Amino acid sequence: MGFNTLRQIIKIQTDESLSKKIEKPVVMIIDDDTHLLEDLAFSLKDDYHVLGCPSGSEGMERLDETVSAVVLDIRMPGQDGFQIFKAIKERLPHLPVLFHSAYQDLKDPYEIMNQYRPFGYISKSAGLPELKDSIDSAVDYYSQIRRNRELVRELTLTKEYLDNIIHSMPSMLIGLDAKTQVVHWNRKAWEKTGIPPEKAAGQPLESLLPEMAGRLEEVREIMTLKSPKKLDTLVFQENGKTRYTEILVYPLENLDAGGAVIRLDDVTERVMFEEMMVKTEKMMMVSGLAAGIAHEINNPLSIILQSIEVTRQRLSPEMGVNQKAAVVHGVDLEKLKGYLKERKIFDNFDHIEQASLRTSEIVQNMLNFSRQYEIHSIPTDIEQLIEETLSLSANEYTLKNDWEFQSIEIIREYEDWLPRVPCVRVEIAQVLMNLIRNAVQALYPSGGDHPRRITIKAGVKDQMAVITVSDTGKGMGREIVKRVFDPFFTTKSPGQGTGLGLSVSLHIVREHHQGDLLVESAPGQGATFTLLLPLSDRSVVENETGKQVAS
Repeated sequence: MGFNTLRQIIKIQTDESLSKKIEKPVVMIIDDDTHLLEDLAFSLKDDYHVLGCPSGSEGMERLDETVSAVVLDIRMPGQDGFQIFKAIKERLPHLPVLFHSAYQDLKDPYEIMNQYRPFGYISKSAGLPELKDSIDSAVDYYSQIRRNRELVRELTLTKEYLDNIIHSMPSMLIGLDAKTQVVHWNRKAWEKTGIPPEKAAGQPLESLLPEMAGRLEEVREIMTLKSPKKLDTLVFQENGKTRYTEILVYPLENLDAGGAVIRLDDVTERVMFEEMMVKTEKMMMVSGLAAGIAHEINNPLSIILQSIEVTRQRLSPEMGVNQKAAVVHGVDLEKLKGYLKERKIFDNFDHIEQASLRTSEIVQNMLNFSRQYEIHSIPTDIEQLIEETLSLSANEYTLKNDWEFQSIEIIREYEDWLPRVPCVRVEIAQVLMNLIRNAVQALYPSGGDHPRRITIKAGVKDQMAVITVSDTGKGMGREIVKRVFDPFFTTKSPGQGTGLGLSVSLHIVREHHQGDLLVESAPGQGATFTLLLPLSDRSVVENETGKQVAS
């Protein structure tokens, strides 16, 4: 970025902009000889804007940064030139001052130069050309000083601007020399490591970031080849959690001494999200497979149930067809019926029928949960939805040896009648499944005498359907409660959760249903999740008598 462009961005007002307000350089002449002032002003007017001051006090009043040089008489009433010289230098140390005197009794001019160090000493007996040459030199000298000051100011502002860019980056930016020692350490690196830049400067990179020790050879190779490169993602443990860091190395191509800039980005959430996308894709495939298997299971279940019913009919003595067949084969149906009862064959038939009906119910719930659906709300029996979700949860945990769902006491507290709640049925089923799964996992392991109990309540309040899922687990502290809905946040052991269930549930409830999902918990007091779903103005329910009631 050029200095002119930078000046436009940060709107610098420089000495140059001040000098442009006047057409000629300003020269101040301080002398008590008014005739001399008038002569010099007239003689110099073509090249300079002359400020004539008949006294030192007036000169100090009119002195400002537009003045490029001062011509100063030495012998004056009130204050002599030496006192005024000191006052000028205290205000503007770099302003060139020329002593201009005809006083013959002064010390040797060389002694004056050594003692006060003015820009020059010119005798009034000298001609105007000599005086003008000295003034020209003084003005040129001060003009160069101004340009240098402007350049230093612009360089300082450029450095501050670039430093601000570097420190504002969300990435860790680390500058290295050819020996891989730190020469720059931005604010993000400070925040991540706790090491301030002044302590990091000059230190070997591996002493500040030990996890980078194994990558230094690659960094040196990149410096040699002068070609940027992305290194393999760095995987390390931090506070018991696996973290992923992306590493990009940029060699300093135009620096003879060599060096590089390393950019480090924490991509843990991105990696976990990508893994979740893969898992989600697999789950979608499994969901479709489960739906297909469920359809296939329905066919043999229907045959089993139909065969049980037919077998009962063909063993019944009341049917004439059975009697005829029994006579042909010499079978006493009454005695056969007694035998079957005594051997509890009919009981076995009942068990087969009950198990088949139970399996059919599970299959139907799976179909309801995995069925492709359109994103629109339909009036839903919320009590039925809760029961279906509980049934699925029971079957899920029955298959896991670590969880004894049957030993958990499930308490249901539903209001006498509940309105049909407008919602996307499968999405709210997913939310309820997550809440129940969360409650079950909170109960294992359970220490002390705490009972394993889940309480589910459903009711209506302030035109909202209110569903609460409470557990008697160990509860959560305030810091965990604050983060419980954050994506990827989990307190579960590896393999037991991804930290997305509750965050996805919150998104479904708030974004798709304009409701809310709340949590209350304290250590040792379990947790309660409250699901709030708005009711439409035309929701209609039926009370116990079957009469329709507006909700």
